[in-house]
Amino acid sequence: MGTLAVTLAPAPLAQETGARPMGLLQSRWLWCLTAVAIVWLRAAGSGDVAAVFRGYGDTDDATRLLQVRSLLAGAGWYDLLIERLGGPTPLVSHWSRLVDVPLAFLLGTFRLVMTDAQAELTLRLLWPALLLLVLFRVLAAAAERHGGPIAAILCLVLAATMLTGLFRFSPGRIDHHSVMILATVAGLLRLLVAVEAPRAGYGAGALLGLALTVGYEPIVLIVSLLAVGALAAVVETRLLLPLRNVALALAATLAMGLAISLPPSMWTEPVCDAIGLNVVAAAGIGAAGLATLTRVSLSASTSVRLVGLALVGAAALGAIVFLSPACLAGPFAGVSEEAKRIWLDTVLETSSINRVWQIAPDNAVLMIATIATALGAVTYLCKSAPSLTFAVLLGLVVMTAIPTVFAYKLYPYTSFIASCVIAIAIARLDGNGSLPARTQRLAAVFAVNQATLLVIAVPIVLAASKLVPASVQPASASVRGSATSTRGCFDFDAIRPLAALPRGLIVAAADFGPFIAASTHHDALAAPYHRIDRAIVMSHKIFAAPLDQAAAMLSRIGADYVVMCAAEPASPNEVAHSVSTLADALAAAHALPFLKKVDLAAKGPLRVWQHVR
Repeated sequence: MGTLAVTLAPAPLAQETGARPMGLLQSRWLWCLTAVAIVWLRAAGSGDVAAVFRGYGDTDDATRLLQVRSLLAGAGWYDLLIERLGGPTPLVSHWSRLVDVPLAFLLGTFRLVMTDAQAELTLRLLWPALLLLVLFRVLAAAAERHGGPIAAILCLVLAATMLTGLFRFSPGRIDHHSVMILATVAGLLRLLVAVEAPRAGYGAGALLGLALTVGYEPIVLIVSLLAVGALAAVVETRLLLPLRNVALALAATLAMGLAISLPPSMWTEPVCDAIGLNVVAAAGIGAAGLATLTRVSLSASTSVRLVGLALVGAAALGAIVFLSPACLAGPFAGVSEEAKRIWLDTVLETSSINRVWQIAPDNAVLMIATIATALGAVTYLCKSAPSLTFAVLLGLVVMTAIPTVFAYKLYPYTSFIASCVIAIAIARLDGNGSLPARTQRLAAVFAVNQATLLVIAVPIVLAASKLVPASVQPASASVRGSATSTRGCFDFDAIRPLAALPRGLIVAAADFGPFIAASTHHDALAAPYHRIDRAIVMSHKIFAAPLDQAAAMLSRIGADYVVMCAAEPASPNEVAHSVSTLADALAAAHALPFLKKVDLAAKGPLRVWQHVR
């Protein structure tokens, strides 16, 4: 009893007050919060925070806000119609309501004590910071598990300077991309834990299923990695149980996602760009097949397991073919060839590294350098400390890097995984006789972080740009992602004056659509979304058509206004040059019988015409 009494006795006050600050400093959440603060300070210095006050960061952010407003206004859970976009054929969004829920909760809460504008501004500032904090915590935990506390700190340094990944978490970003990145990266890193503790595979599968329920952007990463993992498990049977658990949880989560996302009456409708019965069925077949292979693995030969896996894969693919054969062409299977040519093929997110090099060579250099460094780091880990976990990590890096080369939108996923891998490798540097380990680690993390790489890459880009034809030479200011407008045409000050006009349907370039709808009471004909590809084509044709045809098309769709971005007035040369299309006539300030020039009270970079019927 005496010993017990001593053990339970309170520590002296001096010891308590000394221990608490040390415990606080050792808090991993505090480390991550510090990293987020550093990112936000840099964003403030670069003008990204100020940009949130000037306008919406991206078309997706504006459209997501429209969807959240609709939910708060009483729209049904399954009602994803955005009437403000698309004109005669409004947009039916394929975005998951799951992202709307926390956004709507926060926005509704803020509205209790703020004006609507203040509440939306607060949401746009707070949401990306919260997600980034959780992402940093996930990365730090994975790095520490395999490299100790030093690896966790180094990982946060690398992640906080991962410029071409952080743009998805920039101030103002409330779209679904950040949620998909967080869930996917957390799920993929959880696979490493499952190698040692197979039950962790359930968590990994649930996270990956959540990511796919939100959106199909990472589907290539997830499916290709699991397929290669299943092939590896044919030889290394220790991987079968973790993969089975991943597959079971993935299939279950997708099934729940289907039930949440669509009413039962729509479960059998073929869909390629959002969760549907086709993918749920394929995931279920795959999970059942892996469960069977796991059960018979001890008594079956390698060749039998390989044949069994091939049959499972064929059955899963057969489910896709049977339920929705058109989806073999990908999520954009239903987009017209004309829309692909004039719009989709020009989108940087879907571009290969070759086109990224032409448009934004600084991004391409950073992408190549980061992937190469990650491959070198994981190779070093496999050689210096051979283990099944690091072998799986090698496969993870390779199978995330390969799709990234063909689709730039996947780079944030690869980059954050790379930050974790590189940090683990650097933390394992043990120095040598002349160079202590600490010095080696500091030098390494300084050399490979993207802030340093960017300084090195800029001269390379400038030199290499001399070899690129002038027609494709970029302005090269793209490391933060898609810029809204160099002329400020998408800013609040430019677009909100349109609200002084009577409500109507506005014809403008597709990228204007979400900003117009989110900032004013007007509707927009086009927006950069594949489900309204006809509207995108129509908008393009109106501006590219001869005057008589343009007038007829404007009347046919019931357009009220035409808007163009022109920061400077037309020059005499523009006025004098020959006019062959509506865009030419408007740029040259020609008077047209079917369009009346509108002078807004607030002068800005937009030119506006009212359609005269």
